[in-house]
Amino acid sequence: MSLLFCDSFDHHDNAANKWTLQNGTIDTSLKRTGRGSLRVSTSTCKKSLTVSGQTTVVGFAMYATDWGLRLTLSNDSGQYDQCYVYLVGTGAFSVVRSDGGSVQGTSAAASVPLNTWLYVEVKILHGHSGHATIKVDGNTILDISADTQSDFGVPTPTLPLDTIGFSQYSGTPGT
Repeated sequence: MSLLFCDSFDHHDNAANKWTLQNGTIDTSLKRTGRGSLRVSTSTCKKSLTVSGQTTVVGFAMYATDWGLRLTLSNDSGQYDQCYVYLVGTGAFSVVRSDGGSVQGTSAAASVPLNTWLYVEVKILHGHSGHATIKVDGNTILDISADTQSDFGVPTPTLPLDTIGFSQYSGTPGT
C-alpha cells in the first residue's frame, strides 16, 4: 500500500489547485495546524486517484460543527458512486451502499463529538462481500462485513474505488 494523495491546505488558497470537481473553499480561520482547512458547507470536492486493488483507505482530520458530512467512494474515474460514509445526527458514522441501498452498519451513538478536531480513518474493501472499518483518533468505532458494491447502472462495478469526495448532505442515509 502506498500514499496516493495528501493535502494539508497550507500552501494554496484555492481547493481547485489539487481537487477535481472542486467547489470547496480554503478556510483560514478554522485550522488544525498551518494555514487553513477545506470547508465543504454546500459544496462537493472530489479527488480522482490512480489505484489498483480493492481496498481503499482514506484518512483525514475533521472538525464538524454540524452533522451532515458525507464521504463518497466512487469508481470508473468517479462516474459511479459505490458507497458512502455519513456522519449522522446521533454522532455516529454510517456505511451505506450508494444505489439507494441499505445502511450496512452504524457506529455507536456519540462516537463523533462536534466542535473538536478528530482524525478519522475509513478503510473499505470494495465488493459484495466487502468490509468497512472506521477509526476515530485511532480507536475502532465500526468494523463490519458490508456490501460496498453498487451494481445499479454501473457497467463495470468491480473496478477499484478510484475517487474520494467530501460533501454535505441533508436527509436520512440510505433513502
